[in-house]
Amino acid sequence: MVEKLANRILAVETSTDFLGVSIVDAGGVRFEITTSQPRIHSALLLPLCVYALEMVDVELNDIDCFAVSTGPGSFTGLRIGCAAVQGLALARNKPVVKVPTFEVYLRQCRGYDNLAVVQGRAKGQTVCAFYRRALLPYQNGEGFWNEYGFEQVVTIGPRSYEEFCQDLMKSAKERIWVTGDAAYEFAEFASTCLPCEVRLVDEYLLLPRPGIVGLIGRQMFAHGQAVHPSLVVPEYYRKSYAEVIFSQRQDEGEMP
Repeated sequence: MVEKLANRILAVETSTDFLGVSIVDAGGVRFEITTSQPRIHSALLLPLCVYALEMVDVELNDIDCFAVSTGPGSFTGLRIGCAAVQGLALARNKPVVKVPTFEVYLRQCRGYDNLAVVQGRAKGQTVCAFYRRALLPYQNGEGFWNEYGFEQVVTIGPRSYEEFCQDLMKSAKERIWVTGDAAYEFAEFASTCLPCEVRLVDEYLLLPRPGIVGLIGRQMFAHGQAVHPSLVVPEYYRKSYAEVIFSQRQDEGEMP
């Protein structure tokens, strides 16, 4: 018997320089395409969506729901991803699921303990969080991290490398695994000031995969967590560089 509702998802990942699109259905990830180049999201995102649909031989009308990685991440990348998905979904009167980017990292890296996620390299501004393997998975509070057997020790928020290392000093006593688009820079910095070993996760898992966005999105859609496209906005978690400079000038009395 043919499944009445295929729950077919077109998923978009634009939170880093790693741009990707996937098609996910009941059989899993049907197709995934990625490219890693800076400042090409606006030019390539929609052509990649068209190519992905062609490769699985489905029409845009066959998509039941769209999924987009909503951050934290690149300001420009997130805006492009959310805007593109809004347009596609509105054009076909379809819902959208907003997938937290850090959930994508946790699902990818659920085989690791003591996981630090470090996202964002613009002007040294970083959004960080730290998770460790929960002693009682699925029972230790609420949050997407519990589904993957983690507990959140350092909450998601904007921090400098120094501030994040200070937080890790209090909570991490064993080897720390690092992922995220700022993982290389942070791991190098943290290795000089933390008493425990700091290592990168497998290279394939350092950036969020569009296939994982689609798998999470399909699960969220099945649980009624889709929203109207007009409600799809990025989750930045930090100020833009212009806002930071403006705030600094205000504090220094340079603004009228």
